Amino acid sequence: MKRSAFSLLVLLAAALAATPASAQIVGGLGFNVGFAGTGEAEFDDGPSGDGDLTTTFGITPQVDYMLAKAFGIGGEFGFLWAGGEDAKGDAQDRRLILNPALRTRMSFPIVKNVTFDGFLAIGPSIWLEQDDVPEAAGGGTRIGWGLRFGFGGSYVFNDSVAAFANLGYQYAQSYGEDLTLTYSTIPLNIGLRSQF
Repeated sequence: MKRSAFSLLVLLAAALAATPASAQIVGGLGFNVGFAGTGEAEFDDGPSGDGDLTTTFGITPQVDYMLAKAFGIGGEFGFLWAGGEDAKGDAQDRRLILNPALRTRMSFPIVKNVTFDGFLAIGPSIWLEQDDVPEAAGGGTRIGWGLRFGFGGSYVFNDSVAAFANLGYQYAQSYGEDLTLTYSTIPLNIGLRSQF
């Protein structure tokens, strides 16, 4: 653990040492498709259950303030449409989950026009009402927390525009009605970003 923390500090120090005279604001829009998703329901005084999610879809606007050439902090607001199956195996309506989050991103050049990217985002998770699920079973509006991270690359077209793709992990948990609901998935994210 100490070695990991030290390594992170060294990376942050190296990134901050490369700070340009004027930091850049970078905005982006990502689209994601989540595979291998699982959902879990855990009652405070009762049985727990889990199951597979159908493929999830999401859109995530994001803004990063690049403190250094390789390191930035910012925010994002994720819109995720997640669906599962009921006890009979029939597909349920998709539920919209909102994920506003603070994020950090690191980006290192690999070869000309290609960079390695990594990011981590964490924040609240707001699960909007799901019409075909009773409130006692978690169908009402719910609040919790979530995180997502990913690793991948980007291709820089010019000084302002780049395309990116990454593969990662997304997790969210919500509370209410003596029930904890959790989902996790492995999203593939693709999108564009632009410097201002």
